[in-house]
Amino acid sequence: MAPFVRSTRTTRHRAGARGLLALVACGSVLAGCAPDSADAAALPQWQAVEDLRIGGPGDATQLSRVDQVVVDDEGTMFVLQSMEGRVRVFDADGNEIRDIGQRGNEPGQFDRAFGMGLVADTVYVIDFGLRRVTYFSKEGDLIRTHQVSPPPAAEPFRPAMPFAVFADGSMAPGHSWPATVPMEALERVPQLRVDATSQNADTVGWLSYERTARRVADAQQRPLMVGSPLTDDAFVIFAADGSRLVEIDRRLPTGSGPATFGVTVSDGWGDTIWTRRYDYEPIEIDDDVIEQAVTLGVQRLNGAFPDEADAYTFVRSSMFLPVSYPPVATALFSHDGTLWLQREAIRDQPQRWLILDESGETTAETTLPEDLRVMAIGANAVWGVDFADPNAASVVRYRIEG
Repeated sequence: MAPFVRSTRTTRHRAGARGLLALVACGSVLAGCAPDSADAAALPQWQAVEDLRIGGPGDATQLSRVDQVVVDDEGTMFVLQSMEGRVRVFDADGNEIRDIGQRGNEPGQFDRAFGMGLVADTVYVIDFGLRRVTYFSKEGDLIRTHQVSPPPAAEPFRPAMPFAVFADGSMAPGHSWPATVPMEALERVPQLRVDATSQNADTVGWLSYERTARRVADAQQRPLMVGSPLTDDAFVIFAADGSRLVEIDRRLPTGSGPATFGVTVSDGWGDTIWTRRYDYEPIEIDDDVIEQAVTLGVQRLNGAFPDEADAYTFVRSSMFLPVSYPPVATALFSHDGTLWLQREAIRDQPQRWLILDESGETTAETTLPEDLRVMAIGANAVWGVDFADPNAASVVRYRIEG
């Protein structure tokens, strides 16, 4: 039985005509379909105007670390504060109207909450510490608690807690793997969706961690991880309700041909709806950005090398350090069905977002502040967390005009 109020089970398709037609019309592996341009100067420029701020310096509402923000159709904001062990709820005018949950290990309480979502009229919170998902009404009433037993994962991967729950009760589990896993095993990692009742797992997309988290051995053959903030690995993002997912192929060009990135949108169970490639102009990475990435990598080794110069050499030779920025930093589905792609994440520059309609046509661009972490997108508004002040995060809403 699905755990949500007013929910309906998603219809599942396998190799349907819709997916085949999309591939024939503009498949990335078929000839005769020229890439669209992601850098079209003539695109309408939507304006983002801040019209609400909660928390931050001087505000009476003090927020601790904000892990997630979800928004319902009325503009009510649900803000996960894991350090406090609660979800704080604000109305569309920014007034705090209630809390959901509290710290503890009893039903309706949280130990290490790290994920949250809203499906129909149900708020769910994923608790890593207690390995469970807890469901509430939007008014804060406890509906049920579900202990999570991740399904077995194919070698060499290990099952992990889900990061999302959908309207039919299915879940999207994460992955983990031991430090001894060879890099080639991370080139093509399945993104699974697990059925709520039978626990059968379907592969709905493919990710890569090959350049995100490089497993390498030092001179003493100790397995170490060197991550890269400049990775161009493919990634998968689900719509909040699980009805769709997008797979972004952003592998940087290696030859002399045009630079392109690929976008494939599927239904929630992996059947292709449309797929396109987009031309773009690569943006070269400055040397100081590379140096900053290497320095951060050295710090994350936590003193594994007695000599910092040795640590620097090891990280510099192991880390993926591209010449140009990956063309897409992240992606989000909006409430109205459009797909928003954040383009190159360049330090000290505003974020540039490209908006695609439900068939993949480029429709508009907009810019958002550099320090904003976008959490939710509606038909005419964007919600995010402003990290400009590290000691006083704030939830911000921007009205979209265009």
